[in-house]
Order: sequence, then C-alpha cells, then structure tokens
Amino acid sequence: MQNKYIETQILGQTTEWMVDREGMGALSDYGILYFGMSEAGGGYRFVRPRPRFSSLFFGISGTGRVLAGKEWHKFIAGDVYISPVGNIHAYESTGEGIWHVAWIALDENNRRVPWFPAGAASVRRADGKGMLAAMERLRQIAAQNDNIMATPWLSVLVAEVEAVSGMHKPEDSRLKKLWQAVADDPGGKWTLAKLSRIATLCPEQTRALCQRYYGQSPMARVGAIRMGVARRLLLRDNADISEIASMVGYSSPQAFGAAFRRHGSATPGEYRRDHCFAPGAKSEILRANFKTPRGIRAKRACRPKG
Repeated sequence: MQNKYIETQILGQTTEWMVDREGMGALSDYGILYFGMSEAGGGYRFVRPRPRFSSLFFGISGTGRVLAGKEWHKFIAGDVYISPVGNIHAYESTGEGIWHVAWIALDENNRRVPWFPAGAASVRRADGKGMLAAMERLRQIAAQNDNIMATPWLSVLVAEVEAVSGMHKPEDSRLKKLWQAVADDPGGKWTLAKLSRIATLCPEQTRALCQRYYGQSPMARVGAIRMGVARRLLLRDNADISEIASMVGYSSPQAFGAAFRRHGSATPGEYRRDHCFAPGAKSEILRANFKTPRGIRAKRACRPKG
C-alpha cells in the first residue's frame, strides 16, 4: 500500500488555522503536536505514507474522501478518520464546494499506551460537538495570548478526542481529587506515597490508574501539572524565575529550567520573552495574506511533515 503513494501536502484553494506548541507550550503536556480546522477548496490533498504521529480528522460540513484500508471512502459531516502512527493516511477534497474539517496531530513519543491501537486508518461516526467547542476555545486562548485557561480546556480536548475516537476512558474520581490537590499546591513535596494516601489507593494502584488514563507515571503527571502552573506564572506574574521555580516545587532555577525544557523545548526565560507582548504589540506572523495571532497559523504552506 505505501509503495503506491508518495508524500503529498497540497492545500490548494484552502484557508486554515492551526495552534501548535510554539503558540501553546502546554500541548506537549497532553501529547498533542498541533490542531486546527480547514475550509478546503479544490486541490486540497494530503498523503503521508508513514506518518510519525497518530491523527484524528473530523468532518464538519461538505464532502471529501479519505483512504481507509485499501479503499477511498466518501467523508461527510460527522465522520471521524482515525489514523494510527506509522500507517498510511490520505485525504482530499472532491471539488464539490467547501469541505470544512477539523484535525489534530497526536504525539506517540514517550507514551506507553498509544492514542490508538496499531492498524490501518479507519472511519467511524461520532458526535464531535464537544471536541470542536474545545478546539475553538483553545484557539481563542492562544489568540489572546492567555494560557491561564489552557490546562482545563486541554483536558477537555483530550477527553473529547478519546470519546470521538471510541477510546474514551472516564477518569476515576479518585484521580480527579488527587490532581486537584496537586494543582492547589504545586510546590508541595509530592511523592508516590503521599499521592496514594490522598487518592486512598496503594502505590501500585495509583501507578496503574495513571498509566491507564494518562499513559504516564504519577510523578510525570505531577511534573506536567507543575509546568502548567509555571507557564501561567511566567505570563501573569512579575516574579523572578527563581521564585517561580520554588513555587512549583524545584530547589533551583537550573533544575526548573531543565524540567521546563523537557516539557516544551524553550527555557522559562525564552517562554516569557516569546509570549509576553507589550500593550498594543502586533503579531509578526503573516500567512495567506492576512494576519493571525501568535501561535495560530492560517496559511497556504504545508503543515509539519510526518
């Protein structure tokens, strides 16, 4: 199958917006590479013979077609195209008016539990209203350069992706209580034993539930929550980076900086510099002949290859 197709990324007569990790660093904490929506006209075609990420594609309105298994299938509003990592996926417009679609690229690196089971791309039907609402809200957050609300909405987006794809796993109420406690005290001396006491679980149960719901260890989850709090403080607080490091549980700016880079590639100072603008400042990102806010890219160039 792969030998019949070559890497193709053509937007044609298409307008789209995208939020990526450059504009919203917290995406990395949730295993998301980027997401967006396209209003695809004639000539829109994407083929990835061996994608390095999993993806989900959702039909909002109009008609296109997608490659599932060995056949092309008509793709309409309410259809979901699920593409596991490493297996060919392809989609294209048919020229029959505007094809409005939403898409999300999902990072499989460092995940013990993959987003989707291995296998060929597939199509199913689902109600994507919740997922679309979360994507639009996160777009607004990125456009306003206001990441304070990103973390709860990213949690919603992940849950909706799991629901739309049929991989939904309702979160255990004990974990909800646990992560709220961590968010309320990110600088606390958290250990697996302490986390387990709050969740009224034994350590092995806490570890197993974390792996099941998040694909990561309890302490990795603590680290992700701390980084979410740190990003908000860097954007909204004038405190020194050393003070913020202490607020989120790190003994030194160096340890904090190393952890921050692991969750988004930039240092805390770079993140603050790149995301805090002077009043009235304008974004320099220009795509498709109109300006878009930092982190949201409306463009006619190709999306990241994979």
